[in-house]
Amino acid sequence: MWVRGFLVAAIAALAGSCTRETAPPASPASESGREQARQAGADSLDRAFNVFEEDVSGDVLQHFTALSPNENLKILDEALERVFPKGVKSPGESDVLGVLSYVAQTIKLKSSARHLGSEVLSDGQAYCYGFARAFEALCRRMGLPARINAVHNVEYMQAHNMAEVFYGGRWHLFDPTYGSFFYDRKEYDRSGRIPSAREMFSGSVSGKNVFMVCDALWTGEYKRDWTVQPLADDFRYRGMFTQRQFYDRLFATAFPLVQSELAASSFPITIDMGDRNRVSIGEVNGQQEDLEGRRQDSTYPRYQGTGFLGQGIMGPAFHTVTFKAATPGRFKMTYHFLPQSRFDGMGTVELRDVIMERDELAKDAWSVWFRLQTTEGLFLVVNRRDAAFLDAVTVERVE
Repeated sequence: MWVRGFLVAAIAALAGSCTRETAPPASPASESGREQARQAGADSLDRAFNVFEEDVSGDVLQHFTALSPNENLKILDEALERVFPKGVKSPGESDVLGVLSYVAQTIKLKSSARHLGSEVLSDGQAYCYGFARAFEALCRRMGLPARINAVHNVEYMQAHNMAEVFYGGRWHLFDPTYGSFFYDRKEYDRSGRIPSAREMFSGSVSGKNVFMVCDALWTGEYKRDWTVQPLADDFRYRGMFTQRQFYDRLFATAFPLVQSELAASSFPITIDMGDRNRVSIGEVNGQQEDLEGRRQDSTYPRYQGTGFLGQGIMGPAFHTVTFKAATPGRFKMTYHFLPQSRFDGMGTVELRDVIMERDELAKDAWSVWFRLQTTEGLFLVVNRRDAAFLDAVTVERVE
């Protein structure tokens, strides 16, 4: 029981710290066993729900410095040689900005299924995740800890991937897709600092001071004589909204997520039935685009979760579902999956005001029947094995 096991371990750890007055004294052996169980539960929770944002321990930094064994080091080294013909001995902020400019210029903004940094650089095209992976890999190849920091549930673009790099004893946030970074001063005079993702999303550092490291993005060509310049107020992503509008909304409403196979990630979904008997997130049509719910004005609804469950390239992911209805009752929720998904490990964890009654597997779907005790309940949906990719989620009232 993947997530449930961690929650049970936590409950066991708490229960182990309390004793009834009528209970007999514990023997040394049983007390030792209880302490081992408590520690095992704590270790499991640490592994599953670790928060990396402020963790600067040696183990964490080493983890985020290690390159995937599948990375092509020759491709990474050739890219770094283009940026730094004389090499880099002690990389710092200026070197990171050089890599940022290189990635934003040489990779074209087109769809790609590549997942390794060297593959993206070789392929020469990607969306935001590929930009972040290429940037992350090049920074790690220079010897700097780097990690992808994804943001979800923002109306513009639904989700976006950026990256953090560790140097000078701190984490610093960069946006490789747009060759941009954030600063704690109005001018980039190297006397201030580039903040971390946590600082930006908490609002402790203003998101107004944005800078770019190249004039032309996504050209497939590289100009070494780049300069730092303020983000222009009228810079737009394909004409839909300005980049400044995007960042303002991003830091106001989204939440950051460090992607790592060491940590499980929760993605929120809000399902509001109202007085309806059936609702659907996406259509059962073999496509995932409609699952995101893109509107005509190119914005997206919030709290749509993520398109996959289970163990993926971004680490394990599960859904935290807030379920609302005008009145209590019984409901059937069905997760419809795309081909080649593995979902035989699907399950739920009851959190508040819901009672799960039974679940059922079909060829391309998984359904769960539950009773909502009030007008709002909370539960987790997990996939304990492999990865399952969503086509749609449908819910119907059965009583």
